[in-house]
Amino acid sequence: MRIPALTLLVLLSVGCTSIFAQDNLAEIKFDLHQSPIDAQVTTALADKTQLELVKVPLSKVCAAISEAHDLEVRIDTRALDDVAVPLDTPITFSTSKAIKLETALQLFLKELDLTFIIDQGVLVITTPDEAETEGYARYYQLNSMTNQPGASPELMMKFITSLIEPESWEELGGPAAIAPVMQGIVVSQTFQNHKKIVHFLSEHAKLEREYQANPYNRERLQVLHVDPRKNETIQAILEKQMDRISFKETPLSDVATAIGKTVDLSIVIDRRALDDVGLSSDTPVTIEFAPGHTVHYVLTRMLEPLDLTLMTNEDVLMITTPEEAESELALRIFPLIGPPLLKRDDQAQWLEVITSIVEPESWSMLGGPGEIGYDPSIHSLIVSQTEGCHEKVAQLLDQILLSNFSAASRQPAIPVRASRTVKPIRLSGSTPAPKPRPNTNNGDPFGAVVQPNPFGK
Repeated sequence: MRIPALTLLVLLSVGCTSIFAQDNLAEIKFDLHQSPIDAQVTTALADKTQLELVKVPLSKVCAAISEAHDLEVRIDTRALDDVAVPLDTPITFSTSKAIKLETALQLFLKELDLTFIIDQGVLVITTPDEAETEGYARYYQLNSMTNQPGASPELMMKFITSLIEPESWEELGGPAAIAPVMQGIVVSQTFQNHKKIVHFLSEHAKLEREYQANPYNRERLQVLHVDPRKNETIQAILEKQMDRISFKETPLSDVATAIGKTVDLSIVIDRRALDDVGLSSDTPVTIEFAPGHTVHYVLTRMLEPLDLTLMTNEDVLMITTPEEAESELALRIFPLIGPPLLKRDDQAQWLEVITSIVEPESWSMLGGPGEIGYDPSIHSLIVSQTEGCHEKVAQLLDQILLSNFSAASRQPAIPVRASRTVKPIRLSGSTPAPKPRPNTNNGDPFGAVVQPNPFGK
């Protein structure tokens, strides 16, 4: 059995006889801002905005955002000149409902291969290469987090560098750096990556407190989406059932907008990614589904013939390519039940089960992008993977844990269809095919019955 590099780093022997600290973990708060004034920009980025842009010059868009959100916005003209992006580059972008300003900026700047940084209270539009040179250092005090069995600043560093933008760190040739100092870590990173690190540390500390209080609490079986881009509201909408859906040779963008308005969800097309594979927002789509299918089912089946997929980004759902989705891996923590695994072989067994059964070629041991590790301080698996792979991991762990730690299964029995009168079907060459029958079942008539998943999506 070959174990990925990250796994080898986190399979640590922990010579502790007690799994609990004497004192409860105090709530730990982390500040990612380089200066106090930067926090005002972060607040403005969380405000809602609704952009309706049709070939509007970049400079004009920035001016409008500055005025609407009382925010100083500056364009790094030198950096944009280096990549031949003029100030009058036309922007076409719209959403069916209001979304966070930060999300809107990320999406329309991405189409130009641009990004933004925060510099002394100013939002600066620049290039990714320039943003990497503008990284700044922050010290994160881990405090009591490192006093738990199996915890240490070094272990936290391994998770951060292996799971959060791995190629940005100096060990893989990037500019970012990290080092342990006393009971904490010093991190030099970009604003966006500091945000991901703070989110990870905050969720990790929260899980430690919960685990210390009751390691056998079945409510722990709720996957933590350790990614600021993940939105639980969108996941709930995707599980809603829809009425009849029918489109014939309709542009993809029109179908996405119509479905989005029906379920109150902003669906955005990754135009740049689709252009790379020869598709566009005008690509015709023909679909027809009977009532009762979930939003997720309808969208995924619609995109399958085009070899496209879905990806969540903050408060929008993106239609993009599998290649782009793989480049935007999500980080999740999967809590387990019971005492921590202190033996190396026990830890390896869990990791081997996941990586050998759930999309084996997607893990780093076989050259894929996925990473997995076990953290004994919170008795959890920490996974960096695509959203589709995360769903499969959650379903597998759901079956294993509920079967072993539940006296009575919480899974409902598969409903049995009641006997009905035989209805013969007679067709001839001139007889039209029968229309899809409405789905009155709670499950999916074209697949297995959907079981409730305590991990979520």
